[in-house]
Amino acid sequence: MAVTEPVHHRLKKAFGEQGISVDRMDIEHLETCASRPNTRLLMLCSPHNPVGRIWSEPELEAVLDIARRHDLVIISDEIHCDLTFADKPRHRMLASLARPGDSLITAVAPSKSFNIPGLGLSALVIPDRKQRNAIKAVFDSMHLPQCNPFSTAGFEAGYRDGAPWLDGLLAYLQKNRDFVLETVNSRLPGIRAQAPEGTYLIWLDCRGLGLNDAALKELFVAGAGVGMSPGISFGEQGSGFMRLNIGCPKAVLADVLRRIEAVLPAR
Repeated sequence: MAVTEPVHHRLKKAFGEQGISVDRMDIEHLETCASRPNTRLLMLCSPHNPVGRIWSEPELEAVLDIARRHDLVIISDEIHCDLTFADKPRHRMLASLARPGDSLITAVAPSKSFNIPGLGLSALVIPDRKQRNAIKAVFDSMHLPQCNPFSTAGFEAGYRDGAPWLDGLLAYLQKNRDFVLETVNSRLPGIRAQAPEGTYLIWLDCRGLGLNDAALKELFVAGAGVGMSPGISFGEQGSGFMRLNIGCPKAVLADVLRRIEAVLPAR
């Protein structure tokens, strides 16, 4: 399987993968990974977790072209597709660019958009009947419950009636994002942050602190009392980074940043 790195740590543990950078889509490298005989699946995450990139239309078209040339199945994880910022590029569903015959599976869920992960329901959009029946057969053989009445009701309610709530959430997240960027880049020496294009995550670049990954985690957890996802858990390209979740009250973020500021070495 070919995936974009950094990649979610649970996916990384589940599969062996060939990684590509997410600062930009390295099409040449992706082509090389896709051409290897053991590659059958291309996993795309858009908007990207943990970096927050929204892939451009030319990048998405290139991914589709590579999959066609090498007869790959694409699983496009678009669970953060609703969480984009008004001042950033709009998210484009990969399926909207696909042609008939493209082997594409799109994963979506209301859990991020409407803050209902506890309901435990997501959806795979599988246009190909043969693939759809094959995946259903696997789920049935494992006796996996697909849903329950509460999760189904929550799923439908979010997508049918949740737009005003989502609009308010996005406005709040953008204010949180701007607050974090201003605070980090002006008050936390050795740490830099760039504005994500999507998701409620900010990828903190802590390489300026000059710490290895174990020491960086120790500084945040034991020193500041702040638990974040260490970048290294997303792969080697995440070394020196920490992932901050801004989907919380601003007061919580202010406390988190004060705690980190207090333990940083003076510059």
